[in-house]
Amino acid sequence: MNDRKKPTKFDAILALVGGGLSRKGQVLYNIEHILPEGKKIGDVKSEEIFTYSEEQTPPSESAITTKLNSLITDWEALQYQRDRIYATWQEQMDMQYWDQINGTTTWKDAIAKVKSDNPKE
Repeated sequence: MNDRKKPTKFDAILALVGGGLSRKGQVLYNIEHILPEGKKIGDVKSEEIFTYSEEQTPPSESAITTKLNSLITDWEALQYQRDRIYATWQEQMDMQYWDQINGTTTWKDAIAKVKSDNPKE
């Protein structure tokens, strides 16, 4: 799971069943003859379909929801760390580029400041 992005249902299922899980994408129930009167195809909700390996048992919706809530709680608890620490990798690459061009140490200085302001305990 990417620590910068909020956990998803896929992350929760993966945490519950382990590796070997894949996401097939969106399946739209768009068979017109089963649509309620007055509904258009775009009004019908879709659901993600997950593919499990043979040894995996798909978890219940209840287990998925519980795990997802736990992952989100853990993720939210680390928001301060995500916000305070380093510049994005794009910004860091830009700093490194301009340091090379200008003979400066902007990137090294920025990293050193983060490390000195946030010592490991």
